[in-house]
Amino acid sequence: MELNLTNITQLCDIDPMIDDLKVLGRCISLWKCHPAGRPTEVYAMDMVFQDAQGNRVQATVRNKNISKFQLLIDEGSCYRIGNFGVGDNGGNYPLLNHRFKMNFYKNTSVTRVGNFDNNTRGFKFEPFANFSTKEFSPSDVVDVIGTVVSMTDCIPFNTFGVDKIRRTLILEDVDGVKLECCFFDAWAKKFDNFYEQRESLGHVVMILQLAKVKYFNKKPSVSNAIFSTKLFINDDIPEVAAFRQRYTLVEGYDPKQKIISLFSPVKRELTPQEFFQGAIKKMVGSIREAAKGYHCILYARIHKIHREHGWAYLACKKCGRIAKQADDGMKLWNCTVHKGIKETCVGISDYNINNNHHVYQVQKISEDQTMIELFKKDFLEQGAGCDVETPLLKSGSSSKFSSSDVVPFNIEETPKSKGVAASEGDSSSSVNGKRAIIDLDDYNEEEEQSKKGKMVKVKTEPDE
Repeated sequence: MELNLTNITQLCDIDPMIDDLKVLGRCISLWKCHPAGRPTEVYAMDMVFQDAQGNRVQATVRNKNISKFQLLIDEGSCYRIGNFGVGDNGGNYPLLNHRFKMNFYKNTSVTRVGNFDNNTRGFKFEPFANFSTKEFSPSDVVDVIGTVVSMTDCIPFNTFGVDKIRRTLILEDVDGVKLECCFFDAWAKKFDNFYEQRESLGHVVMILQLAKVKYFNKKPSVSNAIFSTKLFINDDIPEVAAFRQRYTLVEGYDPKQKIISLFSPVKRELTPQEFFQGAIKKMVGSIREAAKGYHCILYARIHKIHREHGWAYLACKKCGRIAKQADDGMKLWNCTVHKGIKETCVGISDYNINNNHHVYQVQKISEDQTMIELFKKDFLEQGAGCDVETPLLKSGSSSKFSSSDVVPFNIEETPKSKGVAASEGDSSSSVNGKRAIIDLDDYNEEEEQSKKGKMVKVKTEPDE
Protein backbone atom coordinates (compact mmCIF):
# COMPACT_ATOMS: atom_id res chain seq x y z
CA MET A 1 0.00 0.00 0.00
CA GLU A 2 1.50 3.34 -1.09
CA LEU A 3 1.34 6.17 1.41
CA ASN A 4 -0.23 9.50 0.60
CA LEU A 5 2.46 12.08 1.36
CA THR A 6 0.38 15.09 0.36
CA ASN A 7 0.74 18.02 2.80
CA ILE A 8 3.16 16.05 4.96
CA THR A 9 5.80 18.16 6.75
CA GLN A 10 9.19 16.69 7.55
CA LEU A 11 9.94 16.48 11.25
CA CYS A 12 12.91 18.83 10.92
CA ASP A 13 10.62 21.55 9.50
CA ILE A 14 7.85 21.66 12.10
CA ASP A 15 7.29 25.17 13.38
CA PRO A 16 4.60 26.83 15.53
CA MET A 17 4.04 29.41 12.76
CA ILE A 18 2.82 26.77 10.28
CA ASP A 19 -0.92 26.10 10.33
CA ASP A 20 -2.53 22.66 9.99
CA LEU A 21 0.66 20.64 10.41
CA LYS A 22 0.62 16.96 9.49
CA VAL A 23 3.64 14.70 10.00
CA LEU A 24 4.53 11.09 9.30
CA GLY A 25 6.85 9.27 11.70
CA ARG A 26 7.78 6.02 13.38
CA CYS A 27 7.73 5.75 17.17
CA ILE A 28 11.21 4.50 18.09
CA SER A 29 11.02 5.05 21.85
CA LEU A 30 8.19 5.50 24.36
CA TRP A 31 8.37 6.01 28.12
CA LYS A 32 6.48 7.46 31.06
CA CYS A 33 7.99 10.30 33.05
CA HIS A 34 7.95 10.29 36.85
CA PRO A 35 9.90 11.89 39.73
CA ALA A 36 13.12 10.18 40.79
CA GLY A 37 12.40 7.13 42.94
CA ARG A 38 8.60 7.36 42.49
CA PRO A 39 7.71 5.36 39.34
CA THR A 40 3.99 5.24 40.15
CA GLU A 41 3.59 9.03 40.05
CA VAL A 42 3.46 9.41 36.27
CA TYR A 43 3.02 12.99 35.08
CA ALA A 44 3.58 12.58 31.30
CA MET A 45 4.18 10.11 28.48
CA ASP A 46 6.96 10.97 26.05
CA MET A 47 7.87 9.54 22.66
CA VAL A 48 10.51 9.97 19.98
CA PHE A 49 9.36 9.91 16.36
CA GLN A 50 11.62 9.44 13.35
CA ASP A 51 10.71 10.04 9.71
CA ALA A 52 12.01 8.42 6.53
CA GLN A 53 14.85 10.99 6.27
CA GLY A 54 16.13 10.14 9.76
CA ASN A 55 14.89 13.35 11.42
CA ARG A 56 13.80 12.96 15.03
CA VAL A 57 11.46 14.91 17.28
CA GLN A 58 10.16 14.43 20.81
CA ALA A 59 6.43 14.35 21.57
CA THR A 60 4.75 14.75 24.96
CA VAL A 61 1.34 13.69 26.28
CA ARG A 62 0.27 15.16 29.59
CA ASN A 63 -1.10 12.96 32.36
CA LYS A 64 -4.78 13.71 31.74
CA ASN A 65 -4.55 12.57 28.08
CA ILE A 66 -2.34 9.48 28.51
CA SER A 67 -5.30 7.06 28.55
CA LYS A 68 -6.26 8.08 25.00
CA PHE A 69 -2.86 7.40 23.40
CA GLN A 70 -1.08 4.72 25.46
CA LEU A 71 -2.99 1.82 23.82
CA LEU A 72 -2.78 3.35 20.36
CA ILE A 73 0.94 4.10 20.06
CA ASP A 74 3.49 1.27 19.99
CA GLU A 75 7.24 1.31 19.48
CA GLY A 76 8.17 0.41 15.91
CA SER A 77 4.84 1.42 14.33
CA CYS A 78 4.34 4.32 11.92
CA TYR A 79 1.72 7.07 12.36
CA ARG A 80 0.22 10.05 10.60
CA ILE A 81 -0.24 12.79 13.21
CA GLY A 82 -2.19 16.02 12.95
CA ASN A 83 -3.79 18.77 15.04
CA PHE A 84 -0.96 18.85 17.58
CA GLY A 85 0.82 21.71 19.31
CA VAL A 86 4.41 22.82 18.76
CA GLY A 87 6.39 24.27 21.64
CA ASP A 88 9.99 25.10 22.49
CA ASN A 89 12.23 22.15 23.29
CA GLY A 90 13.43 23.73 26.52
CA GLY A 91 14.37 22.50 29.97
CA ASN A 92 17.76 22.01 31.59
CA TYR A 93 18.48 18.76 29.72
CA PRO A 94 16.69 18.55 26.35
CA LEU A 95 16.79 15.07 24.87
CA LEU A 96 17.15 16.08 21.20
CA ASN A 97 18.79 19.03 19.49
CA HIS A 98 15.53 19.88 17.68
CA ARG A 99 14.41 23.44 18.38
CA PHE A 100 10.80 22.37 18.98
CA LYS A 101 8.82 19.41 20.26
CA MET A 102 5.27 18.17 19.73
CA ASN A 103 2.49 18.36 22.30
CA PHE A 104 -0.46 15.95 22.01
CA TYR A 105 -3.87 17.30 22.98
CA LYS A 106 -7.22 15.62 23.52
CA ASN A 107 -8.23 16.31 19.91
CA THR A 108 -4.87 15.34 18.34
CA SER A 109 -5.39 12.84 15.51
CA VAL A 110 -3.10 9.80 15.41
CA THR A 111 -3.59 7.27 12.60
CA ARG A 112 -1.52 4.11 12.24
CA VAL A 113 -0.14 3.58 8.73
CA GLY A 114 2.05 1.03 6.99
CA ASN A 115 5.84 0.98 7.24
CA PHE A 116 7.52 3.62 5.10
CA ASP A 117 10.96 1.90 5.36
CA ASN A 118 12.57 -1.31 6.61
CA ASN A 119 14.34 0.31 9.57
CA THR A 120 11.68 -0.80 12.04
CA ARG A 121 13.71 0.20 15.13
CA GLY A 122 15.00 3.47 13.74
CA PHE A 123 18.72 2.88 14.31
CA LYS A 124 21.19 5.57 13.19
CA PHE A 125 24.59 4.16 14.15
CA GLU A 126 27.43 6.57 14.77
CA PRO A 127 30.88 5.35 13.63
CA PHE A 128 33.32 5.06 16.52
CA ALA A 129 35.90 7.12 14.63
CA ASN A 130 33.58 10.15 14.81
CA PHE A 131 33.87 10.34 18.58
CA SER A 132 37.51 11.42 18.33
CA THR A 133 36.96 13.94 15.52
CA LYS A 134 33.54 15.40 16.32
CA GLU A 135 32.41 17.39 19.34
CA PHE A 136 28.96 16.33 20.53
CA SER A 137 26.72 18.78 22.37
CA PRO A 138 24.67 17.88 25.49
CA SER A 139 21.49 17.85 23.37
CA ASP A 140 22.83 15.32 20.83
CA VAL A 141 21.81 11.66 20.99
CA VAL A 142 23.68 8.78 19.35
CA ASP A 143 23.11 5.14 18.51
CA VAL A 144 26.15 2.84 18.86
CA ILE A 145 26.76 -0.83 18.18
CA GLY A 146 29.87 -2.76 19.15
CA THR A 147 31.42 -5.82 20.74
CA VAL A 148 31.79 -5.77 24.54
CA VAL A 149 35.49 -6.46 25.08
CA SER A 150 35.89 -5.50 28.75
CA MET A 151 34.02 -4.17 31.75
CA THR A 152 34.57 -3.19 35.36
CA ASP A 153 32.88 -4.37 38.50
CA CYS A 154 30.43 -1.96 40.15
CA ILE A 155 32.49 0.83 41.72
CA PRO A 156 30.88 2.56 44.74
CA PHE A 157 31.28 6.29 45.28
CA ASN A 158 29.57 9.07 47.16
CA THR A 159 28.26 12.35 45.79
CA PHE A 160 26.57 15.04 47.88
CA GLY A 161 26.20 12.51 50.70
CA VAL A 162 24.40 9.92 48.52
CA ASP A 163 25.94 6.48 47.91
CA LYS A 164 26.04 5.52 44.22
CA ILE A 165 27.70 2.94 41.95
CA ARG A 166 29.07 3.07 38.43
CA ARG A 167 30.28 0.55 35.88
CA THR A 168 32.37 1.10 32.75
CA LEU A 169 32.19 -0.97 29.56
CA ILE A 170 34.49 -0.88 26.56
CA LEU A 171 32.96 -1.43 23.12
CA GLU A 172 34.96 -2.24 19.99
CA ASP A 173 33.93 -2.02 16.35
CA VAL A 174 35.08 -4.26 13.50
CA ASP A 175 38.03 -1.95 12.76
CA GLY A 176 39.32 -2.24 16.33
CA VAL A 177 38.33 1.29 17.39
CA LYS A 178 37.24 1.33 21.04
CA LEU A 179 34.61 3.42 22.81
CA GLU A 180 33.96 3.82 26.53
CA CYS A 181 30.46 3.54 28.01
CA CYS A 182 29.67 4.49 31.60
CA PHE A 183 26.52 3.60 33.55
CA PHE A 184 25.30 4.45 37.03
CA ASP A 185 23.08 2.85 39.69
CA ALA A 186 20.19 0.84 38.17
CA TRP A 187 21.77 0.86 34.71
CA ALA A 188 25.05 -0.42 36.15
CA LYS A 189 23.19 -3.38 37.68
CA LYS A 190 21.76 -4.37 34.28
CA PHE A 191 25.14 -5.93 33.46
CA ASP A 192 25.52 -8.03 36.62
CA ASN A 193 24.70 -11.32 34.88
CA PHE A 194 27.07 -10.57 32.00
CA TYR A 195 29.81 -9.69 34.49
CA GLU A 196 29.46 -13.03 36.30
CA GLN A 197 29.40 -15.06 33.05
CA ARG A 198 31.82 -12.86 31.07
CA GLU A 199 34.30 -15.69 30.34
CA SER A 200 31.71 -18.09 28.88
CA LEU A 201 29.42 -15.80 26.86
CA GLY A 202 31.60 -15.64 23.76
CA HIS A 203 30.93 -12.81 21.30
CA VAL A 204 28.63 -10.26 22.99
CA VAL A 205 27.17 -7.52 20.77
CA MET A 206 25.57 -4.49 22.41
CA ILE A 207 23.42 -1.72 20.94
CA LEU A 208 22.73 1.50 22.81
CA GLN A 209 20.06 3.70 21.23
CA LEU A 210 19.28 7.35 22.04
CA ALA A 211 22.31 7.66 24.31
CA LYS A 212 24.19 10.76 25.43
CA VAL A 213 27.86 11.64 24.97
CA LYS A 214 29.70 13.11 27.94
CA TYR A 215 33.32 14.18 28.26
CA PHE A 216 35.64 13.37 31.16
CA ASN A 217 39.13 14.87 30.90
CA LYS A 218 38.32 15.61 27.23
CA LYS A 219 37.68 11.91 26.60
CA PRO A 220 34.24 10.93 25.19
CA SER A 221 32.08 8.47 27.09
CA VAL A 222 28.63 7.24 26.08
CA SER A 223 25.96 6.98 28.76
CA ASN A 224 22.23 6.50 28.99
CA ALA A 225 19.72 9.35 29.08
CA ILE A 226 17.22 9.53 31.95
CA PHE A 227 14.32 7.65 30.33
CA SER A 228 14.62 7.31 26.55
CA THR A 229 17.73 5.13 26.07
CA LYS A 230 17.17 1.56 24.85
CA LEU A 231 19.59 -1.34 25.38
CA PHE A 232 19.98 -4.46 23.18
CA ILE A 233 22.46 -7.20 24.13
CA ASN A 234 22.74 -10.24 21.84
CA ASP A 235 19.12 -9.71 20.73
CA ASP A 236 17.84 -11.72 17.79
CA ILE A 237 17.46 -8.75 15.47
CA PRO A 238 18.86 -8.12 11.95
CA GLU A 239 21.25 -5.39 13.08
CA VAL A 240 23.06 -7.68 15.54
CA ALA A 241 23.25 -10.50 12.98
CA ALA A 242 24.63 -8.14 10.33
CA PHE A 243 27.27 -6.81 12.74
CA ARG A 244 28.44 -10.34 13.57
CA GLN A 245 28.54 -11.18 9.86
CA ARG A 246 31.08 -8.41 9.30
CA TYR A 247 33.46 -10.17 11.71
CA THR A 248 33.54 -13.28 9.49
CA LEU A 249 35.60 -11.25 6.99
CA VAL A 250 38.28 -10.64 9.65
CA GLU A 251 41.15 -13.14 9.40
CA GLY A 252 41.39 -15.50 12.37
CA TYR A 253 38.00 -14.60 13.83
CA ASP A 254 36.65 -17.16 16.29
CA PRO A 255 33.48 -16.23 18.24
CA LYS A 256 34.42 -18.62 21.06
CA GLN A 257 37.65 -16.72 21.65
CA LYS A 258 35.80 -13.49 22.30
CA ILE A 259 36.04 -13.19 26.10
CA ILE A 260 34.99 -10.14 28.09
CA SER A 261 38.01 -9.14 30.13
CA LEU A 262 38.01 -7.42 33.50
CA PHE A 263 39.83 -4.13 33.85
CA SER A 264 40.28 -1.45 36.47
CA PRO A 265 40.19 2.19 35.40
CA VAL A 266 43.50 3.97 35.92
CA LYS A 267 43.28 7.34 37.59
CA ARG A 268 44.67 9.93 35.23
CA GLU A 269 47.61 11.86 36.62
CA LEU A 270 47.64 15.52 35.65
CA THR A 271 51.09 16.71 34.60
CA PRO A 272 52.32 20.19 35.57
CA GLN A 273 52.39 21.21 31.90
CA GLU A 274 48.72 20.28 31.52
CA PHE A 275 47.81 21.99 34.78
CA PHE A 276 49.33 25.31 33.68
CA GLN A 277 48.15 25.13 30.06
CA GLY A 278 46.37 28.40 29.24
CA ALA A 279 46.35 29.49 32.90
CA ILE A 280 46.72 33.03 34.22
CA LYS A 281 49.33 33.32 36.96
CA LYS A 282 48.85 36.04 39.56
CA MET A 283 50.15 37.21 42.90
CA VAL A 284 47.65 37.73 45.71
CA GLY A 285 47.72 41.51 45.51
CA SER A 286 46.78 41.63 41.83
CA ILE A 287 43.56 39.62 42.01
CA ARG A 288 41.39 42.69 42.50
CA GLU A 289 42.81 44.38 39.40
CA ALA A 290 40.69 42.22 37.09
CA ALA A 291 37.92 43.77 35.01
CA LYS A 292 35.96 40.55 34.46
CA GLY A 293 35.59 37.04 35.86
CA TYR A 294 38.37 34.50 35.28
CA HIS A 295 40.30 31.58 36.79
CA CYS A 296 43.89 32.05 37.89
CA ILE A 297 46.75 30.29 39.70
CA LEU A 298 48.30 31.76 42.85
CA TYR A 299 51.50 31.06 44.74
CA ALA A 300 50.94 32.04 48.36
CA ARG A 301 50.88 30.91 51.98
CA ILE A 302 47.61 30.11 53.76
CA HIS A 303 47.51 32.93 56.32
CA LYS A 304 44.33 32.16 58.25
CA ILE A 305 41.34 29.84 58.09
CA HIS A 306 37.96 31.22 59.15
CA ARG A 307 36.80 28.13 60.96
CA GLU A 308 33.66 29.78 62.27
CA HIS A 309 32.31 29.85 58.70
CA GLY A 310 33.32 26.28 57.83
CA TRP A 311 35.90 25.21 55.29
CA ALA A 312 33.48 25.05 52.35
CA TYR A 313 29.83 25.43 51.43
CA LEU A 314 27.58 24.75 48.43
CA ALA A 315 27.16 27.93 46.44
CA CYS A 316 25.60 29.27 43.26
CA LYS A 317 28.12 29.50 40.44
CA LYS A 318 26.65 32.75 39.13
CA CYS A 319 26.50 34.90 42.26
CA GLY A 320 28.28 33.04 45.08
CA ARG A 321 25.25 32.94 47.38
CA ILE A 322 24.69 29.84 49.49
CA ALA A 323 22.60 27.12 47.78
CA LYS A 324 20.16 25.06 49.82
CA GLN A 325 18.94 21.63 48.73
CA ALA A 326 15.30 21.40 47.66
CA ASP A 327 12.83 19.65 49.93
CA ASP A 328 11.36 17.38 47.26
CA GLY A 329 14.24 14.88 47.47
CA MET A 330 15.59 15.67 43.99
CA LYS A 331 19.25 16.53 43.44
CA LEU A 332 18.41 20.21 43.03
CA TRP A 333 19.65 23.23 44.96
CA ASN A 334 17.97 26.59 45.20
CA CYS A 335 19.59 30.01 45.03
CA THR A 336 17.59 33.04 46.21
CA VAL A 337 18.49 34.86 42.98
CA HIS A 338 18.95 32.21 40.27
CA LYS A 339 16.43 29.66 41.64
CA GLY A 340 17.13 26.04 40.70
CA ILE A 341 20.81 25.21 40.13
CA LYS A 342 22.73 21.98 39.73
CA GLU A 343 26.34 23.23 39.76
CA THR A 344 28.08 24.28 42.93
CA CYS A 345 31.56 25.56 42.04
CA VAL A 346 32.46 29.25 42.23
CA GLY A 347 35.34 31.00 40.50
CA ILE A 348 36.39 34.65 40.46
CA SER A 349 33.12 35.73 38.92
CA ASP A 350 31.73 39.01 37.63
CA TYR A 351 29.70 39.17 40.84
CA ASN A 352 32.91 39.32 42.90
CA ILE A 353 34.20 42.19 40.79
CA ASN A 354 31.03 44.24 40.31
CA ASN A 355 30.00 44.03 43.99
CA ASN A 356 33.48 44.40 45.51
CA HIS A 357 32.98 40.98 47.12
CA HIS A 358 36.50 39.62 47.38
CA VAL A 359 35.87 36.12 48.67
CA TYR A 360 36.79 33.42 46.16
CA GLN A 361 36.70 29.66 45.94
CA VAL A 362 39.89 27.59 45.87
CA GLN A 363 39.22 24.79 43.42
CA LYS A 364 42.59 23.03 43.67
CA ILE A 365 45.54 23.31 46.02
CA SER A 366 48.98 21.76 45.75
CA GLU A 367 52.33 21.95 47.54
CA ASP A 368 54.09 19.85 44.93
CA GLN A 369 57.56 21.28 44.32
CA THR A 370 57.39 20.53 40.59
CA MET A 371 54.27 22.66 40.31
CA ILE A 372 55.87 25.48 42.31
CA GLU A 373 59.07 25.49 40.25
CA LEU A 374 57.12 25.57 36.99
CA PHE A 375 55.04 28.44 38.38
CA LYS A 376 58.20 30.44 39.15
CA LYS A 377 59.69 29.79 35.74
CA ASP A 378 59.53 32.92 33.52
CA PHE A 379 57.45 34.65 36.20
CA LEU A 380 59.53 34.90 39.36
CA GLU A 381 63.26 35.36 38.83
CA GLN A 382 65.61 34.04 41.50
CA GLY A 383 68.08 36.74 42.41
CA ALA A 384 70.99 36.85 44.79
CA GLY A 385 70.37 35.04 48.03
CA CYS A 386 66.73 34.25 48.69
CA ASP A 387 65.21 37.40 47.19
CA VAL A 388 62.54 36.92 44.54
CA GLU A 389 61.71 39.89 42.37
CA THR A 390 59.08 40.66 39.77
CA PRO A 391 60.63 40.76 36.29
CA LEU A 392 61.48 44.25 35.00
CA LEU A 393 60.00 45.65 31.81
CA LYS A 394 62.29 47.40 29.38
CA SER A 395 59.59 49.92 28.55
CA GLY A 396 55.93 50.56 29.21
CA SER A 397 54.86 48.76 26.04
CA SER A 398 57.57 46.12 25.67
CA SER A 399 57.71 42.62 27.07
CA LYS A 400 60.61 40.65 28.51
CA PHE A 401 59.45 37.70 26.39
CA SER A 402 60.22 37.68 22.70
CA SER A 403 57.69 36.59 20.09
CA SER A 404 59.69 33.43 19.54
CA ASP A 405 59.41 32.31 23.18
CA VAL A 406 56.98 29.45 23.71
CA VAL A 407 55.22 30.02 27.01
CA PRO A 408 52.46 27.53 27.93
CA PHE A 409 50.49 30.09 29.95
CA ASN A 410 49.60 33.78 30.07
CA ILE A 411 52.28 35.83 31.81
CA GLU A 412 51.18 38.92 33.71
CA GLU A 413 53.98 41.43 34.05
CA THR A 414 54.20 44.29 36.50
CA PRO A 415 54.36 47.63 34.64
CA LYS A 416 57.11 50.08 35.48
CA SER A 417 56.16 52.28 38.42
CA LYS A 418 55.88 56.03 37.86
CA GLY A 419 55.99 58.75 40.45
CA VAL A 420 56.35 56.41 43.44
CA ALA A 421 58.66 57.63 46.16
CA ALA A 422 61.16 55.22 47.67
CA SER A 423 60.73 54.17 51.28
CA GLU A 424 62.69 52.08 53.69
CA GLY A 425 62.18 48.35 54.27
CA ASP A 426 62.30 45.20 52.23
CA SER A 427 58.77 45.64 50.90
CA SER A 428 59.33 49.16 49.53
CA SER A 429 58.70 50.28 45.95
CA SER A 430 61.17 52.44 44.09
CA VAL A 431 61.20 54.56 40.96
CA ASN A 432 63.20 51.97 39.03
CA GLY A 433 60.12 49.71 38.86
CA LYS A 434 61.44 46.90 41.07
CA ARG A 435 59.25 45.43 43.75
CA ALA A 436 60.59 43.07 46.39
CA ILE A 437 58.59 39.89 46.95
CA ILE A 438 59.09 37.44 49.80
CA ASP A 439 59.77 33.86 48.74
CA LEU A 440 57.51 31.83 51.01
CA ASP A 441 59.77 28.78 50.75
CA ASP A 442 62.54 30.60 52.63
CA TYR A 443 60.45 32.94 54.74
CA ASN A 444 61.61 33.33 58.38
CA GLU A 445 58.82 34.92 60.36
CA GLU A 446 60.92 35.62 63.50
CA GLU A 447 63.66 37.29 61.48
CA GLU A 448 61.18 39.49 59.65
CA GLN A 449 59.54 40.55 62.91
CA SER A 450 62.90 41.53 64.40
CA LYS A 451 63.62 43.75 61.40
CA LYS A 452 60.42 45.68 61.93
CA GLY A 453 61.41 46.63 65.51
CA LYS A 454 59.16 47.22 68.42
CA MET A 455 56.12 49.41 68.14
CA VAL A 456 55.95 52.50 70.41
CA LYS A 457 52.80 52.99 72.41
CA VAL A 458 51.61 56.60 72.40
CA LYS A 459 50.63 57.90 75.80
CA THR A 460 47.44 59.97 75.83
CA GLU A 461 46.70 62.55 78.51
CA PRO A 462 43.28 62.46 80.21
CA ASP A 463 40.86 65.19 79.29
CA GLU A 464 40.78 68.10 81.70
